[in-house]
Parts: sequence; structure tokens; C-alpha cells
Amino acid sequence: MCTIGLFYHDRAEYVKERQLLLRLADDGNINAQYNLGVLYHEGLGGPVDNKKAAYWVRSAHEQGSIVATRALASLYEHGQGVQPSCVEAVRLYKKAIEANDLPSMMFMAKMYIDGRCLNKDIHKGISLLKKASELGHARAFYELGYLFEHGLSGSVDYEKAIHWYKAAYDHGVVDAAGILGYFYQTGIGVAVDCEQAVKFYKTAVGSNDVQAMFNLANMYFKGECIPKDDNMGVSLLKKSSAMGSKDAKLLLGFCYEHGIGVDINIEEAKRLYLKLAKDGFSRGQVNLAALLFGLGGYENNVEGLKWVNKAAAQADPKALRLLRDFKINNPSFNIN
Repeated sequence: MCTIGLFYHDRAEYVKERQLLLRLADDGNINAQYNLGVLYHEGLGGPVDNKKAAYWVRSAHEQGSIVATRALASLYEHGQGVQPSCVEAVRLYKKAIEANDLPSMMFMAKMYIDGRCLNKDIHKGISLLKKASELGHARAFYELGYLFEHGLSGSVDYEKAIHWYKAAYDHGVVDAAGILGYFYQTGIGVAVDCEQAVKFYKTAVGSNDVQAMFNLANMYFKGECIPKDDNMGVSLLKKSSAMGSKDAKLLLGFCYEHGIGVDINIEEAKRLYLKLAKDGFSRGQVNLAALLFGLGGYENNVEGLKWVNKAAAQADPKALRLLRDFKINNPSFNIN
């Protein structure tokens, strides 16, 4: 169910808001009824109570609130406070769409595309997304780009994907910037354009897109489309790693291991690889094992074997090669 703009920072304010809205809702105030339903649904100002949420949202819907119609459809779709009913959810979404409610178009498009509550029909989903985009829903452009990029429209069409991602970007959807940067960098669906690639990546980085940070870091390391700058590459990797990118953490560990953009720091490389290894990331396990084998000594070899075996169990090809090479080079090694 969609939330509204009630953004107090103090729980006591939500309590007061719920009390005030209850009085207004009892008097038939349509906005108060909808907003009160949201508070009950979100558990603001008191415990979550989806039955009461459904009651008040329904009251607002019956008075003609389209946003309440959409919210009630969502409650039926997910069975919150009411018996789940795809039939009722679809009926209500369609009613909201008749009033050009853009979020309802997006929700129903997703239902058609996923085959949830409706027979799967990609073309109807695309039709609704296009209608929403024509009426100005910025996210609809992005979703259309995603469909064509990943072949969910029936076949992969990178040119159409780029068209829709560009439209999304032009309408303020910064999520599209990193994707466009990748297309312009690689020449997929469009001619390679270094200037455009860097522009879009930098925009995406400014919006904390961790994949864009990683991709731009690699460009700095290689001097691709931009002057080579290992320090800038490491700086981007640190930020991307801190935000959860496993690929960035892996490459950052490699930089510390080999002194790329930073002084060699084997302990820091080991720490980064170990974090990835413990999270089950096979490439982190392989790098940790290789580092330990390189350090040598019985304990390092034992520890390295532990991690390379874990990666091999995930059928990681580098792990399988590393394990094979270790056995060839250490035929008599035994774990005591």
C-alpha cells in the first residue's frame, strides 16, 4: 500500500496525528480517512492494524479517492487486512487506471509481466508502461528499458533499451545513468562514445551507484576513455566496497596485494579477501587461498586449502585450477 507524506521524526507526533485523523475521519473527511488508513498500515502512532487500515481506505475509496482505490487494490493483492483476492485487486486497479492513476498502471503492468493475478501478457504490460510514460511517469521509461535490455519483451533489443533508458534519464531517473554509461563504454547497442560513457558514469557515481563506481574505477586503472589514475581508481573502489560491492572489495584487495594505487599491504589484502571468503564469495576464497599459498608455510597452506576447497565446491574454475596446481607442486603435502 502506498504511503503518504507524513514525516514526523517523533513517535509522539504520529500518535497525535492518528488521534486527529480519527476525529476527522469519523466526520467523513476523505483525506483523513485515507491518511488514517496509511498510519494503521505503516504502524505509525500505534501498532500495525491492517483491518482498520482496510476499513478507512475503503471508506475513502467509496467517497471517490483514487489514491485510496489504488491502496485498497494493493491490500487485496497482498491479503493485508482483507481476504486476498486477485479479482478484486484487478478490478480496483482498473478503476484507478480509468482515472489515469499512474502508479496503478505501473502495478498492473508488473502483474501482466510477472503473470501475477493475471495471465502473463508481456504486450499488455508494455502497453500500460507506455501509457504511463506518455502521461509522464518517469519510472515507466526505465522499466521499458529494462524489459528490452533483458529480452523480457520477447527478444533482446539494446537499441530500444537505450532509447527508453535515455528517456528515463532525461526525466530524472538517475538509475539509468550507470546503465547508459556501460552501453556507451562497451558499444552495446550504440557506437562507443568515451565522452558519453564517462559523463554518465560520473553522474551515476554522484548518485552512489556502486556498479558505476566499480566500472569507472576500472577505466581509471586501464586509462580507458580517461587518463590513467590508479589513485582515483582506488578511491572509487573504497567507496564502492564500503557500500557493499563484492567486486570492488575483491579488486581493492588485489590493489593492496600488488601495490596498485596504494602501498603494498598484505594484511589489508588478506582482511578484505577473508571478509569475502566468509561471506561465501568464491572469488574471494580463491584470492585468499592464492595469497596464503604464496606466503608459504604449513599453516598458510592448510588455511589456503580450506578456502580453495570451499570455492571448488562451488565449481569455481579458478579454484579448480588452483587446487590442481597446488597438488602438482606439493605432491607430498599432508594435513597433520
